Amino acid sequence: MSTATSTAPIATTDKENIPPQDASNVNSVNSEKSGTSKDSRDSRESKEPKDRKKRKITYTKPSAPPRAIEPFQEGLSIEKKIYPLSNYTLTQKSYQPLKDHELKEDEAEKEALKESKQYKRKTYKSDLIPNNLLYFKNLKKYNDFYGTRRFLQFLIVVGGEKEPAVLLLKEHNQLIVPGGYLNHDEDEKTGAERILKELFDEEELAAENGNGDANGTTNGATNGSAATVQEPLTIGETIARWWRTDLKPFVYPYLPRHVTRPKELIKLVYVDLPKTRKLSYPNFYKSFAPYPLVDLYDKSEPELKSIPLFLSKILFTFIDEKNNKEYKDFIQQYSSINVDQPPKPSF
Repeated sequence: MSTATSTAPIATTDKENIPPQDASNVNSVNSEKSGTSKDSRDSRESKEPKDRKKRKITYTKPSAPPRAIEPFQEGLSIEKKIYPLSNYTLTQKSYQPLKDHELKEDEAEKEALKESKQYKRKTYKSDLIPNNLLYFKNLKKYNDFYGTRRFLQFLIVVGGEKEPAVLLLKEHNQLIVPGGYLNHDEDEKTGAERILKELFDEEELAAENGNGDANGTTNGATNGSAATVQEPLTIGETIARWWRTDLKPFVYPYLPRHVTRPKELIKLVYVDLPKTRKLSYPNFYKSFAPYPLVDLYDKSEPELKSIPLFLSKILFTFIDEKNNKEYKDFIQQYSSINVDQPPKPSF
């Protein structure tokens, strides 16, 4: 006897078995459950700018006009006049040391050979770019011959955008304060003038090297014509001193009591720029450009980070020749801004 088995149809909820109109209903239900819909996503994407860099920069009217500051300058004995960067021409040149500097290096080399010591004439580029391997090797050789080396750094300040800016050299993403070392038997004033000529004086440097005799003197003319004499750079006040106690990049603003033979004494001096001048820097540097104080204050190197602190004790007077105005400490320049018409962005 055979029994017939009947199987009931199994209900399926797959999307494949749902008609097209029902599948759309399922999608709408799922979107409603998630709290978002296609229309809302499209409206949200339309509100967001496709390219944020192309957005217009709008200025809102400040709630209050700039406030003038009462006189608060007692004890600021150093006052400096600075001019805009447009007054100066920055160009590159081929670096060549002066004759008297080369002669003194030759004498040291001869004495080293007499004493049977190994001495190799140093590369001037490595001595002008600190904190590299060649710099420390040359410094060690100098310490073996003469003791502590004296190094001068020059702080050159120009007028920036409503604040002072410091001119710094750049090489391999490293900011360098311009400077150079003194000879062992050279006084500070003569050495500072020599280093400034080697770094920034192109015409006088050509006259020194082109017509210099054995003693380093000049004849006063180059190729039959007199060289153009520019207004000299003058050395101002001492801003800071740094001590290098070892052949390492670290420097200290004091001499530790346990150090009896420091490797190097670095002196940072202020340089007074004339009204207009051409500054020619060595071509092995990448650039010679102004940097605002806010960029230096964010650096990790103590020599750069402390420059804004050192300059805070100087009262600057910005000479704006275009508008024939003078601004004390840049404060008057801020207070002269019209509230109804804010300045346009410089970028």
